[in-house]
Amino acid sequence: MSAAAGDVVGDDRRRARVVAAAARGLALAAGVDPPSGLRLWALAGTDVSPSAAPAGVDGSEVLGAALEAATDGGRRRVQGLHVTPRWLADDLVARAVPAPGAAVTVCDPACGGGAFLVAAAERLHRAGIGRAAVVRRHLWGADIDPVGLAAAEAALALWAGEAPPPGRLVVGDPLVAGAALWPDGPAGGFAAVVGNPPFQSQLGRATARSAAERGRLRARYGRAVRAYTDTAWLFLLLGCELVRAGGRVALVQPQSVVGARDAAAVRAEVDRRADLRDLWVDERRVFAASVRVCAPVLVRRDGPAAVAAAAGDRWGALAATALGVPDLPDLGGPPLGERATVVAG
Repeated sequence: MSAAAGDVVGDDRRRARVVAAAARGLALAAGVDPPSGLRLWALAGTDVSPSAAPAGVDGSEVLGAALEAATDGGRRRVQGLHVTPRWLADDLVARAVPAPGAAVTVCDPACGGGAFLVAAAERLHRAGIGRAAVVRRHLWGADIDPVGLAAAEAALALWAGEAPPPGRLVVGDPLVAGAALWPDGPAGGFAAVVGNPPFQSQLGRATARSAAERGRLRARYGRAVRAYTDTAWLFLLLGCELVRAGGRVALVQPQSVVGARDAAAVRAEVDRRADLRDLWVDERRVFAASVRVCAPVLVRRDGPAAVAAAAGDRWGALAATALGVPDLPDLGGPPLGERATVVAG
C-alpha cells in the first residue's frame, strides 16, 4: 500500500469513528441496541464511545452532519460532499414517488449519509409497509465514499432495526458501472431514482477530471460529455438509464444545468429519453457550497423519441416560472442569441 493510500485509509477510519460515535449516541438516546454487523463498525473499530444525541431526532441528519463535519473542506470539494437537509429530501422524494406502494423501488446512486433513502423509507412506511420490509425489498443505493455509504446503511439500520440485505448498498461508481452495480436490482429498472449527486465543475482544478476519467465517461455517454460537463449533469442521464418506463428521476443539480452551454448536450440526451414534468428551484443557498440549485423531475418514456427543436426551451421556461420571471409579450424580430455573442469578461 502506498503512503497516499495509507493516508486515505487512515482518514476514512478517523471519519468512520466520528460517524460511529454519533450512531451509538442515537441508539443510546432511543434506548435500542445498535444493529450488529454494520460496515460502520468494521471501519471504525469496536472501541468507539457514543457522542451525545437528543432523542427523537432524524438519524440521517445527525449522521450526515457528523460525516460532513469529519470530512475536511478539500475532500468535500473533490467529492462534492454536501449533506442534504431532511426537508429537501422529503420534498424531492414526494415528487419522485407520487404514489408509494408495494411495487415501488427507489435508488439513490449517490447516497452518502442516507437522507434520501430514509426519506423514501418514511414515505413507504406511511403507505402501510413495515419498516423491516421497506429496507429488505424497496431500497438500493451506491456511493464512491465507503464512509458515506456506511453512514447511509447505519441510518437505515437505526430506522428499521436491521440493515439492508447485502448487495443493496454498494461502494462503487454508478456513472461508469450503471445498473451492473446492483445485480439483484428490479427487472426493468427502479420505480424512482432520487438523490443529490456530487457537483464537480470542470472549471476547478480540484474537481476537474483526468484524461482517463474523461475517456471512460465519453465511451459511456458519448456526445453528452463535453469539456465543461459537470458530473452532476451526467447523473440525470444515469437516472434515465436506471429508472423503468414511467418511473421518475429527481436529482439535485446546480442551476447551470438549465442554461450552461455544455449542459445543452446533456439536456438534449435527457429529452430523448424522458419528459421534463417539473423543475424545483430554490434561490436560497441550501448547501454550504456557494451554488444555487434546482431539481428536474423527469418521467422516463418507453424508448428514445425524436424531440422538437423547441423542447429544450421547456427547461428555461420552467426555471423562469419557478423563479417568478413574468411572461413578456413577443417583441418580434430575431432573438438576442442571433444578434450577439456572449464572451467571458
